[in-house]
Amino acid sequence: MEELKILIVEDDKAIYDDVYKTNIDLFNRENEEYQINQLWIQSKDEAIVALKNSENIFDGAIVDLDLIGSGGTDTSGNEVVKEIKENLRFPTFVITGTPYHISDELNVPSSVFRVFQRDEVDVMDTLDKFKTIKATGILNLLNRKGKIEELIQNIFWNHISTSLDNWALDNKRTSTEKEDSLLRYTILHMLEYLDESKIHPSEFYITRPVRENLSTGDLILLDDVRYAVLTPACDFVYHRGKRKKKKCFYLG
Repeated sequence: MEELKILIVEDDKAIYDDVYKTNIDLFNRENEEYQINQLWIQSKDEAIVALKNSENIFDGAIVDLDLIGSGGTDTSGNEVVKEIKENLRFPTFVITGTPYHISDELNVPSSVFRVFQRDEVDVMDTLDKFKTIKATGILNLLNRKGKIEELIQNIFWNHISTSLDNWALDNKRTSTEKEDSLLRYTILHMLEYLDESKIHPSEFYITRPVRENLSTGDLILLDDVRYAVLTPACDFVYHRGKRKKKKCFYLG
């Protein structure tokens, strides 16, 4: 049985008892694979301290926006959400009576972040979302002590440590160029450790786009029609700051 450690940031004890604790108790009785272990915190400052504590490995968070019982004028829950989004990686759902107080910069709905009106949300459905996301394995990869951290630790001590002089003694490249090179070097070593026996087709698609310019294999949308860019990669090469090719070949 796996544990789901969920942070609940809610100042109102009655809401915690009647809504969250009740639904979590029901979830734990009905689920054989996962059990929720919740940490209930009532204030912004305590929540941020808990989030900064490297010993806490959360699988998700539920956050209220008004954390001082001000009748809806307080928005300090935004600071909790900001701490999560800037420094951590787990699904976070804002459940509040004042969803219109969510900061615009934070309010980017996705499968791992959403804002709900308290009176309209199904809390059990939200708990199920945490379970579904946990079951993908993504949190085991990306959390503070996840697989990627283990790989980076291994690559640093067993690979980079034996070849770093190639960069340290290179006087032809700038520090930025060396950093970019070492990033590629690290990622290539990470790829070497991957099991490629079972590939998922979605892993080859980069969403949202990272690069600003078109490249071979990109998928584009023009006039509601999807196209694949087939122009050879060699034609996209930059020469004296400009690309050789001014037109691209698309396949619709």
